[in-house]
Amino acid sequence: MDTRTVFDWADDHFHAIKTECHLENLDILLTPAGDGLDTAQLAASRRLDALASGRNPYLVDTQTKDNPQVFYDPRDCVEPGYFAARIILQLADIRISDYRSEYPLSPMMQRMVTLIAATYCRQGFTLANVPHEISRFLTPPSDLRAVPLRIVVNSLCYATCLGLRVRRQSAEQIIATYGTRMPKIFRRKVRQACRQIDSHAEDLAVLQMLAEPRAKRRETPHPLNIRA
Repeated sequence: MDTRTVFDWADDHFHAIKTECHLENLDILLTPAGDGLDTAQLAASRRLDALASGRNPYLVDTQTKDNPQVFYDPRDCVEPGYFAARIILQLADIRISDYRSEYPLSPMMQRMVTLIAATYCRQGFTLANVPHEISRFLTPPSDLRAVPLRIVVNSLCYATCLGLRVRRQSAEQIIATYGTRMPKIFRRKVRQACRQIDSHAEDLAVLQMLAEPRAKRRETPHPLNIRA
């Protein structure tokens, strides 16, 4: 029988998710939060671990660039997909904290940029399995209607397939390799997403070149000069 607290469970999963996002070297603090949350509920082992690593053993409710944190409500962890989606999206937000768009972005588009960053962290398939959580994330608080799941799936599929096409994987390879991790509705959209991506051949060629190792990149002619 697992006698650990929700805080111990969250810490274990947080470190696993951070590693899967390739952010294991960043010092990011996982902080439980929520209305009425009693700091005395934090496990003693969590406070001792924090003290041993030189961190503040109690809750800190300030978020700064030098003190990055991700927050979760322990009471919502019973909802399937809540913890994973919330942590992944906040980690993606930290990863693009220095990004500045050339054009003003609506609240919806700002959240969409974070979603695309999450797929760059290789979490597209994970998020595709919790579309309701993503819809909740994308929907601004002022909107009464949630973002349709169709938009969620289409956005995740396009962004995820783009990352894999940049690594020169075909639609057939994507389905064969990752098919068991995709919801059926996602899998049906892979070929269409890849066709849309391939229609931007020159842009795709540039991204593929930039994704290559430096040694190989020097041997490859620039895609815009191939026809010269």
